[in-house]
Amino acid sequence: MKVTLAQINTHAGDVEKNLQKIKNTISQYASQSDLIVFPEMALCGAPLYDFQNQLALVLQQEKGIKEIHHMVNALGKNLMVVLGAIQREEKGNQSSYYNSAVVIGKDISSYHKQQLPNQGIKNEARYLSSGAEMKVFPLPQGKKLGVLIGEDANSPELLAQLKDQNPDLVVRINSAPFEGESSGQRIQKLQAIQKALRSNFIELNQVGGEGGIIFDGGSTAFTTEGKLLHQPTRFKEAIDLIDTETFGSDFSSLETPAYYDELLSAMQLGLKDYLEKNKISDLVIGVSGGIDSAIDLYLAAQAVSPEHIHAIYMPTAFNSPLSLELSQKLAENLGISLQIGTIQPLLEEYETFADKVLNRPLEGVSHENIQARIRGNILMNIANDYRALVLNNSNKTELALGYGTLYGDLIGGLCPLGDLKKTTVYALAKHINKEKEWIPQGIIERKASAELREGQVDPFDYERDADVVDALLWGGDPQTLAETYPGDSDHLSELAQRVKRARFKAKQLPPVLKLTPQTIGQGTQLPY
Repeated sequence: MKVTLAQINTHAGDVEKNLQKIKNTISQYASQSDLIVFPEMALCGAPLYDFQNQLALVLQQEKGIKEIHHMVNALGKNLMVVLGAIQREEKGNQSSYYNSAVVIGKDISSYHKQQLPNQGIKNEARYLSSGAEMKVFPLPQGKKLGVLIGEDANSPELLAQLKDQNPDLVVRINSAPFEGESSGQRIQKLQAIQKALRSNFIELNQVGGEGGIIFDGGSTAFTTEGKLLHQPTRFKEAIDLIDTETFGSDFSSLETPAYYDELLSAMQLGLKDYLEKNKISDLVIGVSGGIDSAIDLYLAAQAVSPEHIHAIYMPTAFNSPLSLELSQKLAENLGISLQIGTIQPLLEEYETFADKVLNRPLEGVSHENIQARIRGNILMNIANDYRALVLNNSNKTELALGYGTLYGDLIGGLCPLGDLKKTTVYALAKHINKEKEWIPQGIIERKASAELREGQVDPFDYERDADVVDALLWGGDPQTLAETYPGDSDHLSELAQRVKRARFKAKQLPPVLKLTPQTIGQGTQLPY
């Protein structure tokens, strides 16, 4: 059987755009295919959040399914198409909505997802009804097709029910986000599903970025013996034609990219799609000579051409000459023009205003935070001029500790590093430099500092503290963590208090690129 795996990048909520892409794919590959498979929710796009049961969107999908059915039958061959959509069923005066796999051939049939998630970015159980029946669908030559949707494959009971119906081919359509899982780890999970089914098995996963959520694709297929039919593609659209009669290859032949290569691919896809789907062409970034802004500038250079990057270095008297030197070298390495403008006169105006109008000196934390807010205002002003997006340079460790200024360095339209611990940021920088020094070594080696006062350095040992801060962020018990924490218990208690006090800031952050299972602001709710 010739099967086309259509790993497409959809647009959440844009049925017309998705329908056109689906129809174009069918038109191009129908002559070579017996079956064409698209991802979960391919017609409506994912994630839909509170729009999952929006009637107008569902009616658009119903119309689209009829158009695809007409197209498939007009081709005059025994072609079948499987795609994901939200479907509606009327029961009396009540409508039920389902996450469905629509099987389109001579007729239109459906399988409704049974395992509806209600955690993280997926809240399907809040709006959709669960299917109640495991089905198989007829294929040519008397063969049978089984269908799973996403989390259905996590249920041993459903897998057993499907296996009992002896399908010749099982397709799982999926919209699983990237959460740091490697290609090898993903393949091992899929192998376990295939082993439970004992049939040819296809995984078809969504690819693309949606509002900071990254879908990594990785669609692939297995023979009845569990051998790979082809090398999966991650982080980009791919249309692959496979033959289920092909013998396949050994799992040992899988090429598995390095973790940091895949992490960079995920971040680049997330940033590019965030810009494209929001119709933004330019990026604004404040460069400091530190590690976080260095990586964000590198990512910006991968996403858009240099003329669409507005990088600016804004020192005061507290910034060292080394910061300027490293910022200039970084921009030169990346082929980006760096604007340089001191904000010292603006800072002094605020000092004068505080003295003469507020009758108090501008000092301490207020003096430090106003510097960040001056920079933030300038960055947003540049963004207004170019209809651009400001990148937020915060990392996950700093966000967890509240080590940032509201309306200052916490501004922005997207936070690329907000799901990476500070130690991961440093490791990523070293990986970026493995073949060429894009990020000056001096940036990687220098002590982290916000440079908001004389001699300031970050008050944390990131090598020691980053892991425990991450654990505290998600409710880790300080007493339990103290058993393995290398620092003293008083400092651990201080970290725990900082994390707790900082939670209110998480409610006011820009969207964070989701790169791990637990992401600040992306499907994870923190108590104040």
